[in-house]
Amino acid sequence: MNVLYVEGDRAEAELVRDALHKSAPSLRLDHAGTLIEATSLLEGDGVYDVVLSGFRLPDGGWLDLLPHLQNRDPSPAVVVITGSGDEETILPPLKAGADDYIVKRDKYVDRLPVLLDGALRRHRAAGVRSAHPLSVLYVEHNPADIVLTRHHFERHAPRIRLEAVRTPEEALVRCAAPRQAGRPDVLLLDYRLPGTSALEMFRDLRHTLQDETPVVLVIAQGGEDLASQALKLGAADYVLKHPGYLHKLPRVLESAHARVQMMREQEVLREGERRMRELVDTLPDVIFRYRMAPESRFEYISPAVTRATGHAVEEIRADPELLFRLVHPEDQETLAKARRGQIPAGEPFALRWITKPGTIIVTEQRCSLALDGGATPAFINGVARDVTAKREIEELSRITESMNAVARLASVVAHDFNNILTAILGYSHILEAHLGAGHPLVDDVAEIRKAGERGAGITRQLSAFSRRHPVEPQPVDLNALLARLDTALREIAGDQVDLQLRLDPWAEPIMADPGEMEEVITNLATNAREAMPTGGQLTIETRNAPSTDQASSGSVPLASFPGMMLAFSDTGVGMDAVTRSRIFEPFFTTKDKGKGTGLGLTMVYAIVHQCSGHIRVSSEPGHGTTFRIFFPRRAPPQEA
Repeated sequence: MNVLYVEGDRAEAELVRDALHKSAPSLRLDHAGTLIEATSLLEGDGVYDVVLSGFRLPDGGWLDLLPHLQNRDPSPAVVVITGSGDEETILPPLKAGADDYIVKRDKYVDRLPVLLDGALRRHRAAGVRSAHPLSVLYVEHNPADIVLTRHHFERHAPRIRLEAVRTPEEALVRCAAPRQAGRPDVLLLDYRLPGTSALEMFRDLRHTLQDETPVVLVIAQGGEDLASQALKLGAADYVLKHPGYLHKLPRVLESAHARVQMMREQEVLREGERRMRELVDTLPDVIFRYRMAPESRFEYISPAVTRATGHAVEEIRADPELLFRLVHPEDQETLAKARRGQIPAGEPFALRWITKPGTIIVTEQRCSLALDGGATPAFINGVARDVTAKREIEELSRITESMNAVARLASVVAHDFNNILTAILGYSHILEAHLGAGHPLVDDVAEIRKAGERGAGITRQLSAFSRRHPVEPQPVDLNALLARLDTALREIAGDQVDLQLRLDPWAEPIMADPGEMEEVITNLATNAREAMPTGGQLTIETRNAPSTDQASSGSVPLASFPGMMLAFSDTGVGMDAVTRSRIFEPFFTTKDKGKGTGLGLTMVYAIVHQCSGHIRVSSEPGHGTTFRIFFPRRAPPQEA
């Protein structure tokens, strides 16, 4: 940006030059100490984007620069430095054509780079608008004034196309016409009209104009009270009819038109913003803009955050750190990197949120830092998408593929191993019968037989896992099954575990193999007991039509899965994310060597899947584990 700085105080000029050189090194500054020096630079080869001028100069004032600026193409923006910020001081420069002003107060130089940039952008935007002709309808009964005004515009403001009418009635007809049919951009009213006053005519025109055509009044000197009344009624501006007022009039007309244009553009922007917000508000993703400095707050956050977290938008606006506190403790470091801008803009990263009901969801986020006027990060713009269901489906797909591969191997192993076990068990029975009860080797043969029977049990597990085990689903009443297994379950739980059964009296039967369901129940009860080596509580629950918060802990929405829920909740040691992600894998176990096959939960998963059910696990280290199994309801019998 090239700036011409016009300032008579040399010491002040050096101070400003040094400060701008440090804060805005890309800004090139030329200094003129007088009006004559400034005029010489402007008429020379220098091209300036902005003229920054003191209010008073040794040989004139900043206003004397305007004639030298208006004829330049492109004309520079004008910023005036004043010693006072009162209305009487700042309004005249702005009305005369200055683009902005700055009051000479402490550290005002620090604000100059941003202010100069804004003034230049507004000036260029106004230049684009000024490239189009400005249609002005002049209501004036004096032909001499019309001729003088038109002649002045032709010489000094050729952009303005002046048309004149002499009566209020003609003006009303022209202003009622559509814009494309000749409706003026600005209405210029002389305060003296035959048979009426400008104020009376303006009152009549207000409804016709509908605030779309600005009105500028030409008022005789001493008519400030009349001007004040006109402004209160909605007039855009006025000029006092003193010698030389025609030089000021083009700027006033252009400024009045520009303000109306700006209001229209702002209305279009507001309408566009409203429509965009309506669209964004309907998106399932959480979209936000977070201001980091000087005061941390969410400038915008979409209503989807309530659906995702359970917290209302108002809660998050009132407590800007709330959303960050919802991030899982293990993901806080990732969040810190994102807030520091250490994750590339647009690169996806995962954060887990702990929702208001206490469930955990996985979000995929994309963020970018936005800078303030300088180089300091001031905003975080971001999008967060709930990918909990997607992640679970991907994980279940991976487990299913692994299980299918192992199942094919297990099928072959079970078949061959079963043939071997048949021979071992058969010959064991023959030897026991042949040796008799008193033979010294009969106990050894019995151990061989027991080992074979344990092997046969494993074979049956492998066979069931490979889906070679025959399954005959039938209606199973989970409440009745749990009641029947009550004694066995309490033996499994042991004396140190408090077993609680919470059975829904309205629980409906499910379609499953009773033996396999018994295996699911005992497996999960055994796992829970082993997770509580020092004791605790195990709660087994049945529920008809699971509630929304239970279903939302996984990817099973209530509307699409109106079935039965069987839940096992313990107060044990819990699991970390890595263990939780692998518990259904074949042969994966956390038990000591020789104390588990790693097929228990794999079998549970296979049985539930075979019943067209779904299983969800929620667990945190030190906070216990909950298995929730969702079974479809038994189809009602068809009428014959």
